[in-house]
Amino acid sequence: MRPRFPEPVERLLASLNRLPGVGPKTALRHMYATLRWDRQARSDLAGALLDLNRTILECNRCRTLSDADPCGICSDPKRDHGVLCIVAEPQDLLALESTGSYDGMYFVLGSVISPLDGVKPEDIPAREILDRVAQDGIREVILALDPDAEGETTMLYLTKVLKPRVATITRLGRGLPVGGDLEYADSLTLRDALSGRRRL
Repeated sequence: MRPRFPEPVERLLASLNRLPGVGPKTALRHMYATLRWDRQARSDLAGALLDLNRTILECNRCRTLSDADPCGICSDPKRDHGVLCIVAEPQDLLALESTGSYDGMYFVLGSVISPLDGVKPEDIPAREILDRVAQDGIREVILALDPDAEGETTMLYLTKVLKPRVATITRLGRGLPVGGDLEYADSLTLRDALSGRRRL
């Protein structure tokens, strides 16, 4: 049983503990590291977090995080508005953008079908995707989801929903290992996966 810290430190620990992959011991390490910073460094961190609250919002077209609505990608006239790439999370969008080999549009699901986590097919924003397909005249949908059980289940569901409305539905091809996470793949692997996508 660890001793109780002053209330501000306890709140910091609780917040750090919410980060993915951060358990109680790692949170303590991060907390001590933060306390060793000078006052200005801590103020900079606090200011950055406050700025997130004030300026970051969700793009109403693709649902990624942005400081403008619509985001820079959705409002870029040079991009191919007839191709829609569906990803699970905003970090997947950033990973694909880092390849420099995709110039279409995106849609961020926010989650994939996962009964263990309480995410059912009806929780997937299929209606919003169908609206985008109809409004933008989408000719191809790329399903860029992690090749694990949840990603595969979500791709099957979306394929069934989209098949009657979209001429071409593809998924990322070679390069992504089964069970791997899209956000951790390197640019070369993602470029291969994009270029090797296959029709569903």
